[in-house]
Amino acid sequence: LWIEVHHSGSRCHIMLLVMPTEKADLGTRLPQRHTPGTPCRPRWPFCPLFPWGPGGPGGPVSPPSPSGPRFPTGPLSPRSPILPVGPTLPLIPEISMALQFLSRLNGHFCSVL
Repeated sequence: LWIEVHHSGSRCHIMLLVMPTEKADLGTRLPQRHTPGTPCRPRWPFCPLFPWGPGGPGGPVSPPSPSGPRFPTGPLSPRSPILPVGPTLPLIPEISMALQFLSRLNGHFCSVL
């Protein structure tokens, strides 16, 4: 399970993605996770570390930030590989409660970023 925090214009979305680990790579190298607290984009708790932009490899990406990662310029295509960009949660019995809690937090969490 990956938690992805991502901004699209003035909107902020918390995406909760469940994917088998072996399918997360899809033939591309996995980017390193951003370490929270290190320089990133202002007001971003986690940097999206997709090595490409919308639509998959070769898609447009914004210029690299001073800290290194590049950011998607728009929403991800449904066909784009989903890669981890934030912390992982263990698959424990309480996971459904955690998902519900995070889903309810979505609007509030984004409003305080």
